[in-house]
Amino acid sequence: MFVTLFAFAVSAMEPQAAPVRPSVVVTAPAASEAMRCAGLTQAASELNGDRPGDTGEAKRLYDAGLYWALTAMQAARSAGRAEEAAEADQTRSRADALARLREGSTDAQADLARCLARTPKLD
Repeated sequence: MFVTLFAFAVSAMEPQAAPVRPSVVVTAPAASEAMRCAGLTQAASELNGDRPGDTGEAKRLYDAGLYWALTAMQAARSAGRAEEAAEADQTRSRADALARLREGSTDAQADLARCLARTPKLD
């Protein structure tokens, strides 16, 4: 019995391996960022013709609009925002983005490029 206790005590004193931590941490975007990207990508898709069956840029914009719309709604839900209010926010964001993109705003184009860069491939 003494040997068993001694073996247990020795094994308890051995250094333990550090927990493995992931090298990449994915964080959900803030609700405001997701809402902004939803508006921008939906507006860009609409201005491009909004044809989901197309390939290339039209498909990329449509897919990005869908991704960000769903992400924005999930972020709003997680933040405790009512669904109707989140949908209204998304509609306002899209209308604002449409106006900015139609004006040729370089800031809107840069924001859109950042949103597209953060959109996962949905192929």
